This record gives sequence, C-alpha cells and structure tokens, in this order.
Amino acid sequence: MKQLKRILAILLTLVMVLGLLPTMSFAAGQRVSGSGRADKVYTDEDTAVLDQDVFARIAAVEASTAQVNGGVNRMSESDYIALVPQVIKAIKESETYVPGSLQQNGNFLVWETTTGMPCCYDPRMEAELHNTVNDPSPAEIARIEAEA
Repeated sequence: MKQLKRILAILLTLVMVLGLLPTMSFAAGQRVSGSGRADKVYTDEDTAVLDQDVFARIAAVEASTAQVNGGVNRMSESDYIALVPQVIKAIKESETYVPGSLQQNGNFLVWETTTGMPCCYDPRMEAELHNTVNDPSPAEIARIEAEA
C-alpha cells in the first residue's frame, strides 16, 4: 500500500510538471518591454539627456503645484496623483518619448525613451521621496538609536 501511494505521488508530480511545460516554454520567449534591451548598459549621458528632457518637464509640473502647497516636502500622495494627467502630457510632449510606449496601471506610469531606457512615474514613490515634513529630527533619531 505504501509503495502504491509513492508511485501515485510520483505520477501526479510528473503529470503536473508536464502540464506546466507549454506555459514555461511560452513565457521563456516573451520580452518584457518593446524594443528595449535588458542587457544594455545605460551611460551617464543617457541619464543626463532624460534628466534635461522628460524629468525636467515632470519636475516643472510638480513645482507648479508645490508652490501652492508650500513645497514638494508638503505634498501628499494624493497631490501627486492629481498631477498624473499633467505628467502624462509632459511625457508625451518630451523629445525622448517613444510614441505609443506609455502604459498606465492605476496611477503608475511606464514608458520607453528613444535611447531604449524604460522609465516610470509613481505618485506614491514621489511622495515618499520628497515629503520630509514627517521625517524624524536628528534628536528623535538619536533617541530611537539610544533606546535600541
């Protein structure tokens, strides 16, 4: 009886693995992004071009709203989410944007540049990077480290 259970377990495992083979072979041939190359090394010049073009445009959009809110360090995630339509416009108007490459998942944006570099914009990440209002002070950090 014990050997029969072992044989059945091996056969079931084999059937499951064989059932996954078509899925695994299909996934192996897929590319994550359009014409971009995952093995390409991007230079500082590539990054500088993007910083001066698309990311400068996005920063200008954020800065125009930040003035009203008291600076980017006071903007919340919802403030950045409200900027998404303007950010989309800024991306599409940039010189490095590849037309048709912009994809939106909720408020998260992904696009490809003419250098082949994939880029993204995430309102949550922007809020976390810029919002320093709730950051602990040096005294609070020292107190927490002392307690630890």
